Amino acid sequence: MASEIFPGVFQLDVPFVKHPLRGIHDYLFRGRGEGSRNLLIDTALNHDACEASLRGHLQELGARLEETDIFLTHMHVDHCGLISRLKRGENTVYASETDRVYIDGFQSPSHWEWLTRSNVWCGVPEEHALKPHEHVAHSNRPSGVVPIETVRPGDSLTYGGYTLSVTDLAGHTPGQVGLWHAPTGSLFSGDHVLNRISPNITLWDMDHDYLEMFCENLRRVKAMPLRSLFPAHGTPLTDINGRIDELLEHHAARLALMEGLVRAAGRPVPAFYVAKDIEWSKGDKFTDISIQQKWFACSETLAHLCHLVNEGRLCSERRGETLYFCYQG
Repeated sequence: MASEIFPGVFQLDVPFVKHPLRGIHDYLFRGRGEGSRNLLIDTALNHDACEASLRGHLQELGARLEETDIFLTHMHVDHCGLISRLKRGENTVYASETDRVYIDGFQSPSHWEWLTRSNVWCGVPEEHALKPHEHVAHSNRPSGVVPIETVRPGDSLTYGGYTLSVTDLAGHTPGQVGLWHAPTGSLFSGDHVLNRISPNITLWDMDHDYLEMFCENLRRVKAMPLRSLFPAHGTPLTDINGRIDELLEHHAARLALMEGLVRAAGRPVPAFYVAKDIEWSKGDKFTDISIQQKWFACSETLAHLCHLVNEGRLCSERRGETLYFCYQG
């Protein structure tokens, strides 16, 4: 059953089948009165079981799809995968302009070339390299391009008597956004702050420091007058600022570890060399995790190493398209 967290605002739990995240918390702002519209925050994977679960929640709450707009916090397929099944002529799908480009791109072969380039940037040997069709996003993406209306931080949306402000939460993806309700001090935060999970930070391009972006937005959220934070996965947060501090400390420790591994190498090394000597996913060694998780590990390592370069703690050089990192004390 859906659980009511504020009058007319519901948490909808959609389980996943054979997926490490187990499920997603979507949120529904139910319209008040005849002809009013509902707002659904996020969807789920493009999967029959996810669709059945979400439709069941909406039916239980009397929320017709034609009267339900959809706000996507970000472009990951566990949040946007169902939009091709839920979009109607009468409803609107919202996302940031930055992440809309990625959502549209799922349908283009050139989008998946980026994944292959990421393997090359990290210096991943062929036997450890994830192929595009093996990526979780490939099989669970929307079935086609869906019209999306873009929103920017500072924009307002009003549903069910609640006026919500779009807020910048970029870092986990290039354009992740959340919804802030000032009167209740509530932030619907997507994957920005999760309990017991450290959101993956990927190097999406060579032009931005996504780890710095993520950490800066963590600090900004910590400074907000928050009373409640509603994440997309996992258990509720009882100590929001404490969890933010844990995430910041986690990344600081990981940066120190990676810097030490590069120093100890005594020669320029690619991200793969560093990633394979780090414990991942609840203490698992690199050799023990799946090829999908190896891709996430290498991409996150690359984001951290590039951040160290931006801080002047490491140097980098290109060999072909592969980035090598070294210490010059």
